[in-house]
Amino acid sequence: MKTNRQWNLLAVAFLVGIALGAGITWAIGVSSRPQFEIVEGYTTNVDADGEAIGLAPEPGGRGAGYQIAGAWWREKDGPWHTHGPTCLGPLTNGQKVRLGVVQFAASDGPRANAVVWLECLE
Repeated sequence: MKTNRQWNLLAVAFLVGIALGAGITWAIGVSSRPQFEIVEGYTTNVDADGEAIGLAPEPGGRGAGYQIAGAWWREKDGPWHTHGPTCLGPLTNGQKVRLGVVQFAASDGPRANAVVWLECLE
């Protein structure tokens, strides 16, 4: 027969195991959640198909590249559309835009950015 002390130790070990499992599960969940960011800047280049842009914080600056194909978009204060932003002509630059960007990671994969929406600000 088990003594009260043995039962108490077993109960404590069980509770510690639950707490550790919950903490690890929470930590894994937090690190894999998508992150959302709003990015505003000036285009440095629009590709020939109008599906990708370079974006810098200041006109003429260096920035990051974004795939915008499939993103919702709108002209300044206008309605939302699903096909191509008309403010971003192919092979142009200097347009002021705001992007809604989601950063995500596939399981065991690198993090990537997806542009969800784009607003033409000028």
